[in-house]
Amino acid sequence: MDPLTLFHTGCGIASLLFGGVVIGMRKGTLPHRVAGWLYVAAMLLLCVTSFWIYELFDSFGPFHACAIVSFVSIVGGMCAPLLRSWIGKAWLEMHYKFMLWSYVGLVMATGSHFFEPLVPLVYNSTPLSTTGSVLATALLCWMAPAAIGGTLIYHRKDGILKHVIARTAPKASGVRVDQEGHTDLAK
Repeated sequence: MDPLTLFHTGCGIASLLFGGVVIGMRKGTLPHRVAGWLYVAAMLLLCVTSFWIYELFDSFGPFHACAIVSFVSIVGGMCAPLLRSWIGKAWLEMHYKFMLWSYVGLVMATGSHFFEPLVPLVYNSTPLSTTGSVLATALLCWMAPAAIGGTLIYHRKDGILKHVIARTAPKASGVRVDQEGHTDLAK
């Protein structure tokens, strides 16, 4: 493995670790922000280095397109808190969704990379087996993480945001929480 690919892989592992830590920790705290910035740095390096790696497709490929989407997600996720006075009360939900979807995309890309070397072991090189490997990759590495991630992101949103708002200055954030714990972010 060449040094750039090795560095890219290290950035991916760091992104998975820091992102997992951020997801599992208490939100709105200094440790959350520090781990979040480490996640952002690792993800930005991961995205940028991907544009100098052409081993899989010999040119611009689907992983490069995903790196662009990932880059936009990370930048959007970081612009939300940095520009919260301009964005208004929607900043917290924007940050939440952009950052979590960036992690779901990371899991999807990682799964694709780890599954790809197993394809020759599981399938022979007939057209039907190639189709089977593409479908298996799509199901296991793309659809399953997207479905699970999307479900968790949307079903846990109000509870997570409620706790963040309750711990941080609600008046400063401009977000209200009703007695059932629902925020007025979507209004």
